[in-house]
Amino acid sequence: MRHKLLLLAVFCAVILFFIWWGGFFIFNRTVFAYVKKGQTDIAGQNLEQRRSLAEDYVRSLFDKEKHQRDFVPFQSYVEKPFDVRLIALYLPQYHQFRENNLWHGRGFTEWTNVTAAKPLFVGHYQPQLPIDVGFYDLTHDDVMKRQIELAQNYGVGGFAFYYYWFSGKKLMEKPIYNYWANPQLNFPFCLNWANENWSKRWDGGNQELLMEQTFSREDFEPFAQDLLPFFKDKRYIRINGRPLFIIYRPAAFDKTLFVEFTNYLRQFMQERGVGNPYLIATKAFGFFDNPQDWGLDAVMEFELNNIYGLQQKNVTKIDETTDFRLYDWAGFINADKMVKDYSYKTFRTVFPRWDNTPRKAYSGALIFDDSTPDVYGRWLNYAVNDTRQKMEGDERIVFINAWNEWAEGAMLEPDRRFGYAYLDMTRQVMDGNFKDNAEKTTTIGIAVLTGGINRIEKAIQLFNEGVGERLLISGVKPGTTLELIASRKDVVLKNPQPIDLGYKATDTVGNAKEVKAWTQKYNIKEFYVVTSFYHIPRSRLELQHEMPDAIMHFVAVDTPNVLPHWWKNWRSFKFMAAEYTKFLIVYFQYAFDRLL
Repeated sequence: MRHKLLLLAVFCAVILFFIWWGGFFIFNRTVFAYVKKGQTDIAGQNLEQRRSLAEDYVRSLFDKEKHQRDFVPFQSYVEKPFDVRLIALYLPQYHQFRENNLWHGRGFTEWTNVTAAKPLFVGHYQPQLPIDVGFYDLTHDDVMKRQIELAQNYGVGGFAFYYYWFSGKKLMEKPIYNYWANPQLNFPFCLNWANENWSKRWDGGNQELLMEQTFSREDFEPFAQDLLPFFKDKRYIRINGRPLFIIYRPAAFDKTLFVEFTNYLRQFMQERGVGNPYLIATKAFGFFDNPQDWGLDAVMEFELNNIYGLQQKNVTKIDETTDFRLYDWAGFINADKMVKDYSYKTFRTVFPRWDNTPRKAYSGALIFDDSTPDVYGRWLNYAVNDTRQKMEGDERIVFINAWNEWAEGAMLEPDRRFGYAYLDMTRQVMDGNFKDNAEKTTTIGIAVLTGGINRIEKAIQLFNEGVGERLLISGVKPGTTLELIASRKDVVLKNPQPIDLGYKATDTVGNAKEVKAWTQKYNIKEFYVVTSFYHIPRSRLELQHEMPDAIMHFVAVDTPNVLPHWWKNWRSFKFMAAEYTKFLIVYFQYAFDRLL
């Protein structure tokens, strides 16, 4: 009897060994396959990409039905006052002037960039060309007269002209002075001092510098004198009797110098009976300070420089030499990610659409895909309602970027595809007739489980690429700060990003509980899990046990010291055998719990 029991035990042990070994083989084959794929379950592998690029490109060009559906004709509205004023930023570069002829070739205007644009991928709407006012020349007053008619008809309450002043030297000033000199152009306006360098890259940087912005104390008096006639104009926009003046980039100057200038400007204008200027700066280019510390009254949003949580979209380039990034703008707006609160007085700013490939197709262009009139309307509707709630009187202002930034794809003016759709949507919002038919989207997160090499680096990479909108680093050692993590050479953080550090987890069970608490706090229903390839099976079990209804995508990180030929390396074999055993323990533990 004892002999038979021994044989049975040996037989069972052999069977279990082969079962274990077979499972071990399948386990290794599965997890090392994650390494070969690089990452698993990442969205964007669209079957449409397999189709002929040339065929898709041609079809998109001749999709007349879609273009006809998008087009909204002109509609005349009754002019009426609104309790919120919309001020559209206005670019005066649509005319020839000497410097542009020298720098870019005779005859250059902004239309040169606009008409040269081309589609960079299938379905890309370029070139975007104007109708109604057409390819205008801003040195003609009748052009501005028609622009005013359109603005008034569709609920826009003023223009903010970009004003280029370089220590007495002015650029593109002729349209603004023509406007000022013609009282028949009876429409509110203000100035927005574009106090940045003028460069060939159109980004205010120092590369290919054409006109440098050097501002000193000697410039205070001549600049104030230059502004005075505008501030005296009856059409000039005022907030509680104070002339509104916008400074584009205050941090381009030394803080002490800038504060001295604002004090001087206030005193200068008050002594001449104009009143104390209402000074606003754009909340961009790293400027996040208290505006009062800089001698300012408030700041205005200037999106593009303060947007986080965008989902980047992958497309096949028509021209591989182009350099651009494509983002899902509709998903961003429909998820209410534009909703923000600020510590300081901040005016809302929206843009109708954005695609600056006419200027920067080969130098880092940004394209916000699906920035349709409906998406714009949803954002504008939020901005207007929020302004009604938080601002009073003359401070009920929303800025629009922009009236006519055609080379940045940011314009209200009518174009050949959409017609007057963006202007019409503006009027619908102002009349209180906006209908929100968008499907709400939820925040997508990224959770990285610490404990293995390269995990944080991979998670940060995905985060910067816009795969997720919020990042959790789970299992951080107590005392470790985000600044310490950012100091690592393999980590590049964009500040300020929504990153959370979890200090409670010490193992995979703790990771799962920490991730669960994080998803509940931020109402995250879908997220990516970044961990080492060998850790995916076990972490999947633990996370699904805690969050059975969550949508999870696992991203595999390679571990160089664990070799794919594990049967040839004792260290790798031992490591993978231990991980597989841990997996089995967790698997049978939860299987047993389900049976009970």
